[in-house]
Amino acid sequence: MFETELILAPRFETPYTWYKSRHETSLEGFLNKVSRSLQRVVSNLKPNYYPIWKYKPSLVVDDGSKPWIWVRREILGNEVSRLTPEALKEATACLQEVTKRVQEITDDASIPVRSNKKTGARSKKELREEIQNRAKDQLKAIATGAGGETVGKWLLYAGPENVDGLWKTVATSVIAGPLSRSPAFAAKVSTSPANPSGKREHVICIYLQNIYDKGDATSVLKILIGDHGIQKVSAKSDLYTHLQLDSKHPSGIRSTIWQVQELLSPDEVSKLLKAYEQKIEVTKAEKRRATETKTKHRRESTDNEQRQNPFESSDDEAPPPSKVVKAFEKQPKASTSTRPLKKHKPPAPRNEEDD
Repeated sequence: MFETELILAPRFETPYTWYKSRHETSLEGFLNKVSRSLQRVVSNLKPNYYPIWKYKPSLVVDDGSKPWIWVRREILGNEVSRLTPEALKEATACLQEVTKRVQEITDDASIPVRSNKKTGARSKKELREEIQNRAKDQLKAIATGAGGETVGKWLLYAGPENVDGLWKTVATSVIAGPLSRSPAFAAKVSTSPANPSGKREHVICIYLQNIYDKGDATSVLKILIGDHGIQKVSAKSDLYTHLQLDSKHPSGIRSTIWQVQELLSPDEVSKLLKAYEQKIEVTKAEKRRATETKTKHRRESTDNEQRQNPFESSDDEAPPPSKVVKAFEKQPKASTSTRPLKKHKPPAPRNEEDD
């Protein structure tokens, strides 16, 4: 049953998937899409309130149908895993044999914990690592052979407080940024668990067609460090994911294909980080200049408006409404008294004899 599902189930089956060549919605619109369920909830609480919650990994809860949010640059024909049942069976048998042999070495009391140069006895650790390295080469041969699966991903982790911004940076870069010009063709981020317990982390995966190709893996790594300042990453094969091979697997095989130090020297990493910091400073300076230019244009526009009518007197301008109201309030009010007015007596008639 597992093998059948492995072959038939699409790799990008969730509705939370954005394709550059299929979606009418822009990437920005997809990353900031408003959740309808949250819209309904908020509408019931505050009918006129526009919700701030969006389709972000820290807020999207996995109900069993949306464990991942995806973005893809193009359709490359690998929506279905190319790993055949025969190849998976061979890889599973290899892993089981290694697990069994490692346990036998651990339980064998005749094998010393430390090696002995005088007797030539090898330690348990040396024997286990020899078997594990051999198995790693066998799994690589299966992955790169007929019926195998070479697709893999660079992995990085973030907490709920940082994952939204980091995911937006990675997704935008894969579609239209520096990673769009690299072997990376897709990215995904895990959503939030329905019942979180303990420390919660989100994983972001950046996909390559052939994770075993050292040149491809290195080119993507350089972009992650030099353009985005992301250096705590490791690469894993999809075959390992199918085998459920993680860091706690009893075989002891390392669960990653590449580590940063295997592809770049400390000096190279340091130079890339320095270049990233310089880009950040340039971006900040450009934003400052843009803000200053905008402010300058606004001032010039105001000055031009004032110079359009140089003969206009400020006295001719209508007073502001507040002054009109105050002036009106100062005017004496009409008398409302009902007292009758005094009648003035007419002057006495003039007697001509008095002249």
